[in-house]
Amino acid sequence: MQAILSLCLFLALIARGTALQCEICTGLGHNCTGKTETCPPDHAFCGTTLFESKHDEILVHGIIKNCIPSSVCAAGSTDINLGEKGRSRTHVFCCQGDTCNAATAAKFMPSEAKPNGLQCPACYALLDESCSDADTVNCVGSEFQCINLVGYVHYDESSQRIAMKGCATQPVCSASVGGAATFAGVSSAITKLECSPASSTASISPGPSGLLLSAIVGFLLVKL
Repeated sequence: MQAILSLCLFLALIARGTALQCEICTGLGHNCTGKTETCPPDHAFCGTTLFESKHDEILVHGIIKNCIPSSVCAAGSTDINLGEKGRSRTHVFCCQGDTCNAATAAKFMPSEAKPNGLQCPACYALLDESCSDADTVNCVGSEFQCINLVGYVHYDESSQRIAMKGCATQPVCSASVGGAATFAGVSSAITKLECSPASSTASISPGPSGLLLSAIVGFLLVKL
């Protein structure tokens, strides 16, 4: 029995010694530094998530470094396009090897600008649970979905609701409504999201789906 217990402890030490370790941090701008943490067994990659959001003439950049599962690495770029109201995009860069995300210089590829012939209703509103479809946005690149999104942002002692409609890439509709996230002291959550294929006429009847929260955080931070 003692020999078996000793073997189990030895194997446990080996497992701990081979577990992936990644740098963990968040910040505004293009880089951040933080402590090193051991990843859960199902998180086989170190990740660097970049986001940028533009609303009116204000541009916000942010970064998250953490442990991530392979499914997140395969998600692709998350883009939301509200036309003249603004746009937001998020991309995850994955690497394998202890603290590999500490040294990785992650950069966005240039934004796709060529219209793809599809359109969506577009609007953006604060302090409301909906916004009117006053505008139409021309989708670009791989933006093949129309979104209708409602959520909230909480900062210090204040809370604000936010609503938006526009074009989006397919990964935007891959997560569940009800998810929450905290970034740079700002917490946010999605309370409603409807996605549907974009059309050439923008006459959309959305169906329910989900969203990756990081693409929304930038819009929320711009308004603080």
